[in-house]
Amino acid sequence: MGIQKVNRQRSAKVAEAQAKGYELASFLSSRASVADDLLMRPNSFVMVEQLCSPS
Repeated sequence: MGIQKVNRQRSAKVAEAQAKGYELASFLSSRASVADDLLMRPNSFVMVEQLCSPS
């Protein structure tokens, strides 16, 4: 299974959980390097020493 299919399935599961009323957690490490305007969405994880920048 390719990454695109995995991402679509993950997105569908997030939408399904939210529709059932679940609030999904996200995590942003204080040791990650991220853009000032980073938009964290539900069920997102940015771990230690990761770099997130605009594309």
